[in-house]
Amino acid sequence: MKNLDIISEQFDLSSIPGSDSWIHISEFKKGDSKDKKYFIVDEHYQQYLLRLTDSKDYERKKIEYENLKTLVANGTRVPVPVGFGLDQSGRAVYLMTRWINGESGVMEMCRQNRQNQCIHGIYTGLWLKNAHYYSIQNRSPEAWEQCQLARWRKIQDAYRYGQLKISYFQKLSDMIERNLPLLSGRPQCILHGEFSLDDIILSNEGNLMLIDFSEWSYGDPLHDLAQVMTRIHKCCPIYAIGILECYLADGNIDKKLKIINLYAAFNLIEDVLNNPDSDQESREQALEDVQVFIRDLKGCRQDKPIWYKNVRAACKKANQQELRIADSELP
Repeated sequence: MKNLDIISEQFDLSSIPGSDSWIHISEFKKGDSKDKKYFIVDEHYQQYLLRLTDSKDYERKKIEYENLKTLVANGTRVPVPVGFGLDQSGRAVYLMTRWINGESGVMEMCRQNRQNQCIHGIYTGLWLKNAHYYSIQNRSPEAWEQCQLARWRKIQDAYRYGQLKISYFQKLSDMIERNLPLLSGRPQCILHGEFSLDDIILSNEGNLMLIDFSEWSYGDPLHDLAQVMTRIHKCCPIYAIGILECYLADGNIDKKLKIINLYAAFNLIEDVLNNPDSDQESREQALEDVQVFIRDLKGCRQDKPIWYKNVRAACKKANQQELRIADSELP
C-alpha cells in the first residue's frame, strides 16, 4: 500500500499485529496532541486510530494504554485500546485504539440545543469522575501539595521579575493564598491532562466519549476541571454547568470550587507569564482572560462565578432526571 510505504520510511510498522490486513491508512491532523496520528481501515472494514511517537516515551505510553484498558473495563466511555508496543526498528512506540465516528470540538457542542448541552455536560462530568476513580494511582497526596506550592513560588518569582503586569493581581494572589491550605491531603490519580472541548467526541450514535489522554499527568482530580472555569464556560456555559453539577454532586461544593478556582488561577497567570514573546493579540487575550476570571468572582470575593449562579438554576431544573441517572452510575 502506497501510504503505508510512505509512513514506513520513518517507522517500520510491520511488527504491529494485523498491519498486513490494512487496506487504507491516512494521516489525521485534528487535535493538539504531539503524536503522529493515522486513520486505518483493515480488510474487514474495521476502523482504527494509530498514534506514533518517539520510543523515549515508551513507559509513558504504556501507562496511557494500561489506563485506557482499565477505564474501558469499568464502563468509562473512552477509546477502546487494541494494541501497544514498539515498531520493528525500535524508533517509535505505537498505541492503537478503535476509531470513533463522530464530531468533536466547540462547534459541535454549540450546535446542540440548550437541554442537550446540559445533558452532555452531565455525562462529561460522569465519565471524568469515572476516569479519575478507576485510574492508576501511585503517588502520595503530599507530593502533589508540595508540587503546587513550588508552582506558586515559581509564579510569584516570574511575576515579580517579569515585565507583564496583571490588573488586580493582588486580589488574585490573596485568593490563592487563602485556598492553598485546601490542597493538603488531596487525592491523586491519572488526570486527563489538558481537558477541553476538543477532548470530547459525540459519536454518530449520540454517545459522548472522552478522547486523547496523551497529555495525562498525576495529580488532584479537580485539576482537570480548571478549564471549565476559564475557557469551556465561555463557549458553552450550560455544558459547563452540567459538568460541575454532576462532578460535584457528592457534596462539599464550596470547598471544591475554591480548589478548582485555585488551579484555574494558576493556569491563567502562567498563560500570561510563560509567553512573553507571543504576539500582542495573544498577550492581550491572556490578560483579558485573567480580568474576566477576577470579575466573575467579584474581585475574588466569592467562590461561585457570576455565570455559574445565573445558569445553574435553569439547567438543574430542566435536567433532574439526567442528574439522577448519572448519579446512579457514579462509582
